[in-house]
Amino acid sequence: LAARLFNVKKPENIYLTAGGGQAMEAALRSYVEEGSCVITTDLEQGDTYKILEQLKAKVTCLESDAYFRPAYDKLEELIGEDTQAIVCAHGCSATGNVVDLERICAIARRHNIPVIADGRLTAGAVDINLEAMGADVFCFTGEKMLMGPEGIGGICLKDSMDSEKLEKVLAESADRKLCSDARQTGVFPNQLAINAFAIYFRQRYLRCYNAASQTGKEIF
Repeated sequence: LAARLFNVKKPENIYLTAGGGQAMEAALRSYVEEGSCVITTDLEQGDTYKILEQLKAKVTCLESDAYFRPAYDKLEELIGEDTQAIVCAHGCSATGNVVDLERICAIARRHNIPVIADGRLTAGAVDINLEAMGADVFCFTGEKMLMGPEGIGGICLKDSMDSEKLEKVLAESADRKLCSDARQTGVFPNQLAINAFAIYFRQRYLRCYNAASQTGKEIF
């Protein structure tokens, strides 16, 4: 269902996490090397900057215009030979603006630079078609606008991304951050996330199915 919701062709390219924060951290630690150069917008959430600081990344910020939208026409000027990734929030909670992710990805693609998109504020609020947008990595949370329970999130990858890097980071994260609940129940955070997602999306599917049955419309 998550694959259908975000239009991801291969469900196996979606990795479940124990929250949106873990999803974003895992994505950054997987695809941003320590000390590398990255470009961000000035709309990123605080934990994104914190992780980049821990990675000692050299950050160049794409400023916003007078309407708090990224200055898209200035992005290409910031890209250098050593730029490893573009980190981009898909939306801003302070303004409600949604970033034109398709436009940013098109520019990045011309320079063979991956885009790590933070969709924690937009998943469930706007239609998301990752096949059309072209984001190489897209992180989301099950809470907030998807209105799911806490502690669930996920990462969507394009085929071109090295999934082994992400799998390694997620495995290390599970080993390192085994929470007290997991110790008591004998399951890891990722297992908890999978269980929560299964229950939540089943309920969401049934609600959508019932509504579609009454109106004759497709579910998604």
